[in-house]
Amino acid sequence: MRWLVLSTCFLFGLVGQASGDGPAADNWPKTVEDLATALRDSDPGALLPVLSDDASINMFDSKNGDAVRLLARTRKGNLIGTFNFVHAPEAMASDIAEIMKTAEVPEELKHRMGMHDAAHARRANRTAVTWLSEALGAKAGDKIGVLIFWCDKPAAGDPELIFILVKGDPEAQFTKVKTICFGNPMPRPNK
Repeated sequence: MRWLVLSTCFLFGLVGQASGDGPAADNWPKTVEDLATALRDSDPGALLPVLSDDASINMFDSKNGDAVRLLARTRKGNLIGTFNFVHAPEAMASDIAEIMKTAEVPEELKHRMGMHDAAHARRANRTAVTWLSEALGAKAGDKIGVLIFWCDKPAAGDPELIFILVKGDPEAQFTKVKTICFGNPMPRPNK
């Protein structure tokens, strides 16, 4: 009898998946990758289809931002990494520290971005969640992404690490970005 019940449940599960009743495909990882590619290639034609019609673009140091400033800030930059998460990510800062270990950036920056011990990692990960909530208005369940560029030859100024925080648009099934906040969150050392 148990065998009959298990077989029936299994068959109904297969029929449900074949008829399209299964979970919808997650479009968010591809959306984050498409955005990263558009910025890496400095391609406005590839950037626009990834943005929702009412996308909000801001900079960390001011409220004024737009797609042109975003492209200009990442121009000639090296893409270090892309991440996509469901808010609130438990280990975002740890993931970033791990990718920075092998990034082609100055050793001083690798050290500043590294985790020194478990307590430091916990604080950094909590801070990252707060940062995403404040910069993007992210709340539990939102799809978010983080792109990191090293711009060692910016048009003006010193080399810098650029973070691009993004939030998906649920109305577009997460095929578009609704909110972007970008810039260099690290204070520049005094000369």
